[in-house]
Amino acid sequence: MGVLAVLLLRVVLTIGALSIAARAQECSQRTNYTVSTQEEINAITHNCTEIVGELSLVDWAGVLTLHNITRLGSLSLYSGDITSLDLPDLEYFDSNLLLTNLPSLSRVSLPKLQSIDALHVGLTGDAPELHCPKLTNASSVFLRGNFASQSFDSLRTVTTKFDICNSINCNNYSYMNATTSMTLSFPVLEHVGNFKVGGNVTSLSTPEISAITCSDCDWAALHLKLYGSHPVVVDFPKLSAMEGNSYIRGDLASLSLPILREYHDEFTVVPHQSLDISLPVERADNFLFSGSVSSIQLPNLTEFTRIHINSDLSFDCNDFWDELKRTTGPLNESNADAYYQCSKGASYLGRLGVGVTAAIALLVTIMGFLT
Repeated sequence: MGVLAVLLLRVVLTIGALSIAARAQECSQRTNYTVSTQEEINAITHNCTEIVGELSLVDWAGVLTLHNITRLGSLSLYSGDITSLDLPDLEYFDSNLLLTNLPSLSRVSLPKLQSIDALHVGLTGDAPELHCPKLTNASSVFLRGNFASQSFDSLRTVTTKFDICNSINCNNYSYMNATTSMTLSFPVLEHVGNFKVGGNVTSLSTPEISAITCSDCDWAALHLKLYGSHPVVVDFPKLSAMEGNSYIRGDLASLSLPILREYHDEFTVVPHQSLDISLPVERADNFLFSGSVSSIQLPNLTEFTRIHINSDLSFDCNDFWDELKRTTGPLNESNADAYYQCSKGASYLGRLGVGVTAAIALLVTIMGFLT
């Protein structure tokens, strides 16, 4: 390589290094900042892009806009009344973003955020907005609020928990009450530890989820409690691996898990209107079907531990039993109550033994507590 070429290469490398340094410049030598006004923030961030420590807000009022900052260590609001949070340039958040108990906060905009540890947002106002269109990876996402709109168009991985609900009381189906309905779409989400959705949901789209691994879930790996003016289509077309319980309840138009062949732990479905259930599962632990179940087809099932059916509709238990014997092979009919129970309403209980009836009563009590 000639001398001129070497000199040109050095110039290019020097310019590149200066460019990178200009793009990623820590804000002075301080680690933490405490501010009360937008002017104070502007003075800190006008010539830098990274705050490695904590940005603390004290007695904050109104809108917060954080220009230029692409990386932030942490953000804490200790007092005040924030109405809108706009971080237009932020790409990386190194800790947890906790936005709760903020009654006036109605808008959170993170248009360039790519990675965060935990996003924990609880918005209590009417029709709040949450936008994270570039967010790709998160450890956990926990959302509460009557969202007018939310966006997770780029989200691919949530390693522990994804939990979103717009109900007042998301832990009790009977008390769900949302003034708005959510249209939920996660077009590229592939892997999640625990997937939980509850509340007034118009539609739910999860076309790419392939694994739900339940690395940190309280009870169910897949936990859906859906209600609204229109039944919801529940479809996981690429889900092939799931560890942990599944609990699906509410106004269901259909249920589709076309390539999931093994169900671990407990699989529960409770539709609130007539639903035909057809699942290609081959091996499973415990099935619990209750509510408005009109029919069940498990044509590929070869192994199971227990099946419990308690339909509110005119369900044919005998036909289902015959079909079960056809797919799984000979079953021990003398001990069938130990692994198979089927009823339609309360009338069937009288034909079961006292022990089985007590077991069903206990199960119903437990189910009521969980919902």
